Amino acid sequence: MKLIGIATTVFSLGGVAVLLAWWQPAFLHLPAKSRTKADLSDEVRSLRADLEQLRRRPTLGPSQIVLTHPLEAPAAEAPPAPTPAASAEETFDAKLQRVERHAQATAESLERRLGTEPRDVAWGNESLARASESLTARVPSARILESSCASTVCRIVLSQSSAEDMRQLGNAIAESPPFDQGTFYRYDMTATPPKATLYVIREGHDLKELTGADTADLTP
Repeated sequence: MKLIGIATTVFSLGGVAVLLAWWQPAFLHLPAKSRTKADLSDEVRSLRADLEQLRRRPTLGPSQIVLTHPLEAPAAEAPPAPTPAASAEETFDAKLQRVERHAQATAESLERRLGTEPRDVAWGNESLARASESLTARVPSARILESSCASTVCRIVLSQSSAEDMRQLGNAIAESPPFDQGTFYRYDMTATPPKATLYVIREGHDLKELTGADTADLTP
């Protein structure tokens, strides 16, 4: 009965089931008949000692990790950069001026490219023919005043009968070839009649690629 009382005390400490699953002493593999009272007493003392060790082990929190291999100490993180003071809200006029500066720099960059690139006659003639077809079909009031091509860009200058017609130009031709490959529009609403200069980008290229070096310091 004394042994039963001791065993009951050990089992009442909780976690013995986990202990038995984690630690399997040699006596569990011995035949039952060979286990004497002395063996049982030693086993109980051993169980109590092991249980006490388990109770003293520090418990890992959910964010702790046990490493099986040493790792290099992580590099110290750089302190966060100070947050700049909020700038005053940009006025509408200032925003318009900024956008205009970017547009002007873009147009000048494309003009330089037109003047320095070798001409791809076959591509240029095909692009201008397709542009004429699209304008005739979608914007019959548009009149082409001049046109030229290099090897990555074409320029088409046209006029419209009214400012209202000119405002509809982009929506009317944006999905028609060759304008659907990428087109930069520059409008002159002060001209009579209103004019627009269209820079048509060759397929496989984009505006940022062709003008990036000239507009890198400007934001639209």
